[in-house]
Amino acid sequence: MATDFRLRLIAQCIKTSPDPITALQCFTTVQRPAPNIDALSLQAGGLFDFAGNWGPPHHDHRVGVEADMRITNPTFFIDSKFRIMLHDAVINALMDDPVSGEDLADPTSNHWHLVSLI
Repeated sequence: MATDFRLRLIAQCIKTSPDPITALQCFTTVQRPAPNIDALSLQAGGLFDFAGNWGPPHHDHRVGVEADMRITNPTFFIDSKFRIMLHDAVINALMDDPVSGEDLADPTSNHWHLVSLI
């Protein structure tokens, strides 16, 4: 998903570049915005929730099929003009954001709750 999103950003940069030289520089100059995934189980298993309570709303995150993606964190801010590209990358990665208020449809959302469809 992150690679897909970066390629979309590069394509947008190329499309809006004033000349071919500037367009070629897009491959090295496009670095941000970058998605930030958190609230996901550890790759090798185990709890990252040190209290071990996995209380709602994160109880389904424990099996690694759901995650939160921050979009308004100051370090990883995703401007609204890029959110549709990010959402398309999420869909292409066979994920969805089905939670109302934590999805693309809510412009005030500070994160998206992602669910793997596979």
